[in-house]
Amino acid sequence: MPIKQAEIMVRGIVQGVNYRYNTKEIADKLGVVGWVKNMSDGSVKIIAQGEKEKIDEFLAWCKKGSDISKVEDVKIDWKELDEGAETYDGFKIEY
Repeated sequence: MPIKQAEIMVRGIVQGVNYRYNTKEIADKLGVVGWVKNMSDGSVKIIAQGEKEKIDEFLAWCKKGSDISKVEDVKIDWKELDEGAETYDGFKIEY
């Protein structure tokens, strides 16, 4: 099955509420690889790679967020990964 990549920007109350840690937990559970990072404008950026159905499950969580976060907007930019494209080993929290 082809591997997809989603570049995800999440806005709302998503910093200081364990959003990144919960994102990693869900990604690890689903077998999605990539990274999550707090951005200087208060948003969270995520690069997620994996099978489309797993990323769709992951995105459903991203739109809801952790119990104490408040997601207001999620933008997704899909990309087909060609052979030789950069891929990730596991899911990391970037600082």
